[in-house]
Amino acid sequence: METSLSRGQSTGNLARRGGGSARDLFAADLITREDTFKKKLRPAHMAEWAGVNSSWSTIARAYVADYVCLFAMIVVLAISEVSTPFERFIYTQEPLEYWRYSYPLNTRNTVPSWSVPLVSTLGPTIAFVAYFVIMRPSRLELHNTILTCWSAVFYTAVITNLVKLGVGRPRPSFMQRCWPGDQTPVFRDGGYAECAPDAVDPSEGRKSFPSGHTSWTTSGMGFLSFWLLGKLRCFDGSAHPNRIVLALIPLGLAVWVGITRMQDYWHHWEDVCAGFLLGLSVAYIMYRQLFPAPTDAKAGTPFLQNLEGAIPPQASGSTGAARSSYLDLEAANLRSSDAIPDFYNSGENMRGPNLPGS
Repeated sequence: METSLSRGQSTGNLARRGGGSARDLFAADLITREDTFKKKLRPAHMAEWAGVNSSWSTIARAYVADYVCLFAMIVVLAISEVSTPFERFIYTQEPLEYWRYSYPLNTRNTVPSWSVPLVSTLGPTIAFVAYFVIMRPSRLELHNTILTCWSAVFYTAVITNLVKLGVGRPRPSFMQRCWPGDQTPVFRDGGYAECAPDAVDPSEGRKSFPSGHTSWTTSGMGFLSFWLLGKLRCFDGSAHPNRIVLALIPLGLAVWVGITRMQDYWHHWEDVCAGFLLGLSVAYIMYRQLFPAPTDAKAGTPFLQNLEGAIPPQASGSTGAARSSYLDLEAANLRSSDAIPDFYNSGENMRGPNLPGS
């Protein structure tokens, strides 16, 4: 604070002596106004002057409700995994309907089921943490990016499982699951399968639509691709196709996972397409909770909550909770006379004099 006051006094003296250009005088006036504004802040908030670089404990307290909601989704997901799906009628008089469920049974997965949640959550998280270590954004940005990404993955998983249970579509290998070997299929009431005693998990065979592997992976990798599109400024007009290729690599991984589900005869092509669209939609909705669209002029710059009221509403010209971009909040720390922060133009009493020729 003493350094800020001494700087403000020296620049104020410069202004009073009439030395320097009009821009220098305006810069001096901005610094003086900033020091006056800082003195109005409570001492407890001085450490939070960055506005969004709060302590981890402060951030955690602000998002307890989101943690509870995410935990609830995980509980619902666990329950849905062991629930019995709807028993769907199979129209046995139509050869196409009958034979599309008669592909070979493959109990192995090219992409193991246990790896899907790990790839969908830890994969993007590693990228976010690496960016945090190298580029040093705010802790709040890192926290919110991970939280929204994980929320996208688990919300998608819950939606996927609930749809699976409600639709009950047979998998491509359902006939081989229900009647292994050369057994004769038996149906009651013309279309309800009466599986053999040695059937291979027929309940799992009725969870084809949509593809869970695809939706899970697409939600996590899709979020990462949107994040990379924004951070790399792929649509800033500089025409660097290599950026787009790099940003879409995670999404390409999700497409590959979907292809393996059809190769393994675990899903029909409609299941994979539906899972892909579901995961991508949820990923984009969650991404837009925190970032502008990848094509926006401020792509990659997050919207972050101003925790603990580091910038009071009366100073920012707002009557509600302060919510602005990280760069807008950090603009308060600028000292360059060539960069006039938008922060000082947000309130009537914070405006500086008009420069000649401006």
